[in-house]
Amino acid sequence: MIHDKTTTPPQVEPSTKLRRMTRIDTVSGEIDQIASGISANAPGKVVLAEGDSWLDKFTPIPVDGTNLLDAIRTPFEASVVDIAQVGDTSRDIVSGWQLKRTRKILNFFDFDAIILSVGANDLKNLYAGKIEAMVEGGLTATEIETLLQPATYSQDFASVVANVQTFISLRDASPSAITRSAPILLNGYDYFQPRPAKAEVFAGSNFGPGPWVYPALHAAGLSATKMKAAADAVINELNRSLCAAFGASTNVHVIDTRGILTPAPANSTSAVGDWLDEIHPSKAGFDKLAALRWSGVLSSLLV
Repeated sequence: MIHDKTTTPPQVEPSTKLRRMTRIDTVSGEIDQIASGISANAPGKVVLAEGDSWLDKFTPIPVDGTNLLDAIRTPFEASVVDIAQVGDTSRDIVSGWQLKRTRKILNFFDFDAIILSVGANDLKNLYAGKIEAMVEGGLTATEIETLLQPATYSQDFASVVANVQTFISLRDASPSAITRSAPILLNGYDYFQPRPAKAEVFAGSNFGPGPWVYPALHAAGLSATKMKAAADAVINELNRSLCAAFGASTNVHVIDTRGILTPAPANSTSAVGDWLDEIHPSKAGFDKLAALRWSGVLSSLLV
């Protein structure tokens, strides 16, 4: 599947069997490693995945399937080149060595689709900065109410939109006509309940990062109900911003999964139902997101 200007890969007909994508995991983006992985799998379709822990979820060890890429099923023999990295913001993916790595990969290989998951870590940093600064001065009732309004965060997500546009430009500059035509699927995430539930590095342990959003909202004195409303406002504004910027494009698709997952109970501290921790779905949650939205959209775009 390395790009060859003189040949056109044959069209691959879908089968009736739904398959899990074969992951080629390479944060470093080594060309030889990717080429070997694609050659070994001989896939009919190749997908590129970039972004955050919703794609590159390596915890808790040794639990399998707590990420979106493992949950998606398509009717094709497909490989996914996964360059996502836990903790990445939208700025990270279009800066420094990651920018150079992605440009190199897009120059060497043909991709039939691209999955992009960014915004959640921008959200986390948003709370760490904006709300903590407000708390230091003492929040008024009016200021608390503004936290519950999506419009409060419109300027904060302008940078996310700009960074996504930069990433789209990388695709559009590829020498491969196949890659230039590859649809980009943008993750819109789902509503979650801010709660004191950290990630577990090892299943059953109490060792790991987080919670990410709950501390700032708790310090602001918000009730569990208002914490949920504030988090919903941010997810709503992210989806609105992405749709406003890219909704008219025929080759960029915002995957709106709001309301699919059942929020965890407020103040719960461990995995429950659709949620592994505060901001990451469980395997059951990712399976639900894939079955009800992601698998169908990606499969239809790969045909």
